[in-house]
This record gives sequence, C-alpha cells and structure tokens, in this order.
Amino acid sequence: MSPAATEPPLKMDLDLPTGDEPVEEVLEPKKRCAGVLVHPTSLPSPYGIGDIGKPTLDFLVWLNKGGQSLWQFLPLNPPDHGGSPYSTPSAMAANPILIALEPLVEVGLLQQSELADLQKADKPRVDYPTLTPIKRRLLRLARD
Repeated sequence: MSPAATEPPLKMDLDLPTGDEPVEEVLEPKKRCAGVLVHPTSLPSPYGIGDIGKPTLDFLVWLNKGGQSLWQFLPLNPPDHGGSPYSTPSAMAANPILIALEPLVEVGLLQQSELADLQKADKPRVDYPTLTPIKRRLLRLARD
C-alpha cells in the first residue's frame, strides 16, 4: 500500500448546506462586489511616488464614489535589490518609502522646503533608485 493511501483524507472547511436549512436561505444570492488592483506607489503624488497618506485617502474616496468596495494591492514590504516585493529581505516589515511625509511636515518634524528634492524627482514613472535614498534621508531627518 502506498503512503498516500494510509493518510487521512483532507478536511475542507466549506460552508455547505446540510439539508436542514430553509430553501430560501440556501438559494439567497451573495452580494457581488468589485474593486481594483493598484499599489499605493502608483497613486499620484507631487513627490514622485504615492504613499499611505493623502493620495491613498483620496483614492479610497474615489473608489467609494465609483461604487467599488475592494482595493487589492501588491506586497507592501521592502523590495529586493532588483525591485521585486516578492523577493524581500523581510516578509514582516513595511516599506518605509510608503510613509507619507506631509504629516511629518504638519507636526514640525520636517520643513516643507526639505521636500524639494522629492518634488524635483517627480516623473511620469516612479524612479525608485532616485527616490528611495531621498525619502530614507528625510525619514531619518524626521526621526532625529
């Protein structure tokens, strides 16, 4: 007998009707929903890259007005040296470039003038090699 034949069958946790439910409950259609797949870094921003700040809040309002109820995004962890978030140095860490800098300006941890380098780097496509060191420098400045 093969080892597979001696293993217990897989249990599947499905919410199937048992036969005791009223027909109306079993046949009740589920509410359909729709949404989009967009990474926060793709959202518009005057700083060259979208973040978890005002661009995200504006996007969520726009989704809601459009009747969308789902927002799926790609991994938010730091990418590897090649830029892939799927081959990350940490599956538990968030990518620091997603931190919004405007709230740090509002509470006085940064000055608006310090964001000028990011504004100069604003291009039609995200320029990670240019933006990442600038944003990390600004986050360290706010921290210190």
